[in-house]
Amino acid sequence: MLATVLDPQAGNAKNRPCVVMEVLDESCFVIAITTSFDASSLTSTQLVVPHRSSNSQMSKIQTGITKPSVVDVRWSATIKNELCKKVGKLPEKLFAAVKQLLVDHSRNIP
Repeated sequence: MLATVLDPQAGNAKNRPCVVMEVLDESCFVIAITTSFDASSLTSTQLVVPHRSSNSQMSKIQTGITKPSVVDVRWSATIKNELCKKVGKLPEKLFAAVKQLLVDHSRNIP
C-alpha cells in the first residue's frame, strides 16, 4: 500500500510503499518500505522485498515495487484507513518473516 509516512531521520512526510501489519477500526499499523539501504550489509531489522525492474520478465512479482527495496521494522506508523492506497501484496512467507522480525525487534526495545 502507499501511505504518507514520516522519514525517521529527517522527519519529512513522503508518500511511500508500506506493509500493512494490522488493520484497526479506523486506521492501520504499517511498516515502511525504502530504497535507501546498503545491500552488502543489511541490518537485523531489514528484509529485502521482491521487485520488478523495467527489464524483468518476472510476471509473478505482485508487490508493486519496481526498485530494489527493503522493509525496515524500525520504521512504523499508524495511518488512517482512508489515506491508504493498495498497490501490491507481499508473498505470504515474506509477510510472516516481517511479522517475526517485528516481534524480535520489539523484544530488544527497552
